[in-house]
Amino acid sequence: ENNGLLLVTTSTASFALIDMNKCTRKSFAASMNPTPQVVKVWNLMGLRGLKGKKLPTANWMGVKKCFICSDISSELEGPSLIARKSVELLVITNGGWVVNLRFDVSKSVLSSMTAQILHQGPEIVKLNSSLQAIIKDKRNKEENPTSLPKFSSVAGSLNKAHSLLVITKVSPTNVYLSSSDKRVLAIMGDNSAKSGPDGLMIINTRSKAVMSDSIFTIPKQLDVKHLAVHPDNQWMVICSAQSSSLNLIRLGRNEA
Repeated sequence: ENNGLLLVTTSTASFALIDMNKCTRKSFAASMNPTPQVVKVWNLMGLRGLKGKKLPTANWMGVKKCFICSDISSELEGPSLIARKSVELLVITNGGWVVNLRFDVSKSVLSSMTAQILHQGPEIVKLNSSLQAIIKDKRNKEENPTSLPKFSSVAGSLNKAHSLLVITKVSPTNVYLSSSDKRVLAIMGDNSAKSGPDGLMIINTRSKAVMSDSIFTIPKQLDVKHLAVHPDNQWMVICSAQSSSLNLIRLGRNEA
């Protein structure tokens, strides 16, 4: 719909909604071109639904891809019948999280928005020097940090409704805490390592279910940058930063 609203996202989880139809000239500005009105600026990490969560850094929560799932216009009762637009966004972060955002726009005013986590990486596993998992005290309600991919998450849509998505399957990270073993006489510092390679997985954003746990295992030295899904959902192509060659993956599905 040609309503002049433009959504801008950044690699550090910031968003800006700009109204291109409402432009003003600023006093003493070097350019004579009018400046569009900024309707609202917000950060993903500060939204209701994400506050209190053990989030990764802003770079990992930065937006890798953003889809408009629904954009529904309606009217409110009243003397002037003010138009309202209900918007639902699907955000994929660099760290492999999938977040659903909902908000209303009325006369270039944004209502309070809500965020819902549809998918996130597995928790970091803490091990002692004997490679035994450290069991967290049940009274400790604090969440462990989530594991992060080796490289920035990739994402691709499997259909026009964006209900099926291909995203990075993040392998759990093991953190070895030498200080958690009584037999250790000297603390040399903690270290971490991936429990296995990352991969690609298919999730259903409507049912929040994993449709395919692993459709491709990413080699350790392969920095996957982009992927593209064929319109018939039968094939997918991925490319890396290190090589000009393409990897062709057969999905073998045609789901709407």
